[in-house]
Amino acid sequence: MTQTRSASSFSPRLLPKRQYYHHSGIVPAMGIAAGLGGGIVCATVGALIYAYADLYMPIIYGNFLLTAGFALFLAYAPLYLMRATKVRNTAVLLATVGVVSLAGYYLCWIFWLYALFQKASHPIDFLRLANHPRALILLIQIINESGTWSFGHIGSNSTPANGMFLWLVWAAEAFTILFVPVWMARRMDASRIFCEKCDRWSGPGRTFAQTVPVPPEDIKKRLEACDLAFIPALPRWDGRPGQYYQWERHQCDSCKELNTLTVSSVTKTVDKKGRTSTKTKKLVDRMILQPGDVEAMTAAPPVTVSSGTAAPQEQT
Repeated sequence: MTQTRSASSFSPRLLPKRQYYHHSGIVPAMGIAAGLGGGIVCATVGALIYAYADLYMPIIYGNFLLTAGFALFLAYAPLYLMRATKVRNTAVLLATVGVVSLAGYYLCWIFWLYALFQKASHPIDFLRLANHPRALILLIQIINESGTWSFGHIGSNSTPANGMFLWLVWAAEAFTILFVPVWMARRMDASRIFCEKCDRWSGPGRTFAQTVPVPPEDIKKRLEACDLAFIPALPRWDGRPGQYYQWERHQCDSCKELNTLTVSSVTKTVDKKGRTSTKTKKLVDRMILQPGDVEAMTAAPPVTVSSGTAAPQEQT
C-alpha cells in the first residue's frame, strides 16, 4: 500500500480506513481448563490465606488492603494461566475471571467462618458448611447482629461494628472481590497484543513520546488518514501539572511486523498537600500501523517547550 505522509498532498478518501487491533477470539483446548481449573485452585489457596489474615489482622484498616490484594490475585491468576495457554478471547477471559472471583468470594466466607468458630473454641464441620449455603447465610446474619470487630486495634473497648454499617462494609468487600477483578482483567488484557504469525504475545506497550495536547478529533482523523509525520514535530510535554498526550506503541518482539499505536489524554494534577494524581482517557486504542509508519512517527528529534505553548503549524 502506498502511503503519502503530508496531509496536504493526498485525499483521505483514496485510502482504506485504518484498522484497530482486536484479539482473534481463538480459545485453545487447554485454555478453559487452565483458566477455570487452575484459577479455582488459586482462588481456594488465596481465599484460605485471605480469610485467616482478615480475621487476625490487628488493625482494621489493614483489612481493606487485604481485600484489594485478594481482588488483584483473583484477576491475575486466571489471566496469567489463560495467557500462558494463548487464549485470545476477551469474553471468555472475563467470564472465567468472573467465575473464579465468585468461587473465591464464596470460599473466603467458608474459611472465615470456620476460622472464627475455631478461634472461639467451637469448631464446625467445614465440608458440611461448604455444602449448605443456607446455613452460611444464616450464620452471617447472626454474626451481623452481634458484630465482629471495632475500629482500631484488637482489644479496644469500642463497640463492635454490626447492623447496617457492617452490611455496608461487607457489600463493599463483595463489590471489590466480585467486580474489581473483572475490571482489572479487562485492563490487563488490553495491555498486550498477540501476533498470530509468530504465535506469541507482545511485550508491554512502550511510551515513545509525551506531547502537548491538540484537538482530540484532529488526532484520530489524521492518524486514520495515514498522516503520522506531524507526531515528531509536536512540542514535548515538560512535566508540569496539566494535560498532555501519551503516545504508546505495541510491537511483536519476534517479527517486528505487528505494530499498534495507542494515544491517551493524561491529566496530571497536584493537590495542596503535594500529592500527584493522574486521569487517563484513551483517544486511539491500538491502531494497527502499516510498514513505514514507525519511521514516520519517530523521524524528527523532539523539541522541549513549555506546556502552555501551542503546537506549531505543520509545514506543507
